[in-house]
Amino acid sequence: MTRAWNVAGYTPVIVAMLAAVVVILLVARVSVARGGARLALKATMWTMLAATAGVILVATIGFSVGDAEAGSRVNIHPLVEIRRGLRSSASDATMANLYGNIAMFVPIGVLLVWLWTSPLIARVIMATIAGAGLSLIIELTQLTLSRVADIDDVILNGSGALLGAVAAAVVVVLLRVVKWVRRWWRGRGATPA
Repeated sequence: MTRAWNVAGYTPVIVAMLAAVVVILLVARVSVARGGARLALKATMWTMLAATAGVILVATIGFSVGDAEAGSRVNIHPLVEIRRGLRSSASDATMANLYGNIAMFVPIGVLLVWLWTSPLIARVIMATIAGAGLSLIIELTQLTLSRVADIDDVILNGSGALLGAVAAAVVVVLLRVVKWVRRWWRGRGATPA
């Protein structure tokens, strides 16, 4: 893994992100031409979700082979690594790991809340479960690649999906309130004094 990272560095992640942007733009353009803005928005959000998941997969397991001598390890004790990271001297790598694991899954929560049409609280719960599920799949895959599988990563990734879902739900509620106020204001102006 270290040798692969030293050779490739951030290149695979950057290439994946650029490819995702190109695909998103193409889908948006084709959708506008074929079905208008509403279809373009929906298709673009689904494409953004797929691209986000792809970039996450490339960033976490995409080109790593693992260290055959180290073997697979599993941390099934919740919050051990998180506490250790927060209590340590807070090195840049530790903080990047903690906050990066959260930030990486925020877009998953946001996009799923906007895409699904069930009641809002159900969307938040389902987006959180989907984010944690994707994280669990990644951790189990890392275990098969002679890397560390850590329950704390699942907790952090699920927290990121929850954070994104809650942020998106707040935006949805605010948009509904604005819409209601506009309707109320228009109705008020139409009534005789």
